[in-house]
Parts: sequence; structure tokens; C-alpha cells
Amino acid sequence: MKQKTQDGGGAESAAGQDHPALPEVNEATLVGRLANTPRVKNYGEGKERAQFTLAVPRPRRKEDAKPFLDYISVVAWGAIAKQCDGLAKSDGLQVEGRIKTWQDQENKRFHWEISADAIRVLDRAVPKQEEMAGV
Repeated sequence: MKQKTQDGGGAESAAGQDHPALPEVNEATLVGRLANTPRVKNYGEGKERAQFTLAVPRPRRKEDAKPFLDYISVVAWGAIAKQCDGLAKSDGLQVEGRIKTWQDQENKRFHWEISADAIRVLDRAVPKQEEMAGV
């Protein structure tokens, strides 16, 4: 892993103590189900963007506890965005990527999302009877 050092190998804290440099790691792996059908938009010249929300279950602390889901925004570009074309709500996915953050234009809200580096379809949702009949 790549390590970043400042002034002789340590980052100085606010208290003035030297600490060893930490590796620069920003990796996320999520497994969940699509909370919505991905929106794929073509910006021309092969620049496609897919955006969707992944419902990721939290581990239960107690056996009888109700399941709780975290809803995570995911964005994919290029060939990875093309993979999202044809996916549907409730499909099971594994997403690997990195966390990206930004503030809105008014600097009032802080946003974050996963920028996907890889997407793997784990299972497909079973279509409803109306969809199978073409209604």
C-alpha cells in the first residue's frame, strides 16, 4: 500500500505529537438489494452514468430484533454503468468502490456516496405475475 509522509515520516497532531503516517485507504464493499431501478444516463462519447440506492442490512444485535436497512447511494461510470442497464429493484448486488463526499452549493448539507469500481450481480429478483403476463 502507498503511504504518504510529511516532514520525515509522521503527521503532526494538534497536540504537537508525531504519529506514523497511515496508509491511504478508501475502500468499501457492500452487499444488498437495489432499493430502486438504476437510472442510467448517456452523456455521449461512451460516458454513461448509473445511479441507484442499495439497501444494505445491518447485523442484528439480538436474535429477535427487527431487521434494519441502511440506504446507500451508489454512482457508477462507463462500463460499470452499462452493467446496471437491465437491473431491477430488489436485485441482489455486491458493490466495491470508494466513498466520495461533497457539500451542496449552499454549504448546508454534507453528502456522501459510493463511487463503484466493480458491481457483481448476486441474484435477480423474481418478477411479479403482472410483469410476466405483460400487463
